Amino acid sequence: MARIGNMTPSMRKRSEGKAVDIKPIKNTRDYRRALREIEGLMHANRNTPAGDRLDVLVVLVEAWERQNIIRLIRLKRSNITWNRKASARMI
Repeated sequence: MARIGNMTPSMRKRSEGKAVDIKPIKNTRDYRRALREIEGLMHANRNTPAGDRLDVLVVLVEAWERQNIIRLIRLKRSNITWNRKASARMI
């Protein structure tokens, strides 16, 4: 069985099934959820259900990133600005 890193129990249960049940990434929330799941699957072995799920999620994330690069840049900038403001308040 594949080593499945830090997956949540629900992620682990979904990845252990025979079918790879994947949903499209439609928004930033779905994107972040997919990234978290990818992180948990990084140690999955090839040619296993978890490894197959990882492959499919990576393709979906890459496609979403290509289509939404401007949104990602703005999101990153807003996070940096917010972190600077929060840090300034702490000082």
